[in-house]
Amino acid sequence: MSRVEEIELAIQELSAEEFARIAQRVHELEQERWDEEMDRDASAGKLDFLIEEAEEDRLRGRLKDAAAIPSSQTSGTPARDKSRRPA
Repeated sequence: MSRVEEIELAIQELSAEEFARIAQRVHELEQERWDEEMDRDASAGKLDFLIEEAEEDRLRGRLKDAAAIPSSQTSGTPARDKSRRPA
């Protein structure tokens, strides 16, 4: 039995409270790994295209002042679209 299969079986045996704790921790770890990946990509220049896109949008007048955006459109955490990330 693989390590993952062992973990999956153990998870199935957890109480609702224990499961919630594990789910929260896994979510936190996922966020930490995402942040680390973003830091590595930024340091490697893989996100430089975003600066270029923003500069082009600024030059073409396509940017909005953040103060002009209703708070209902800026609250909460936006969904992460990993498909737009460079490889």
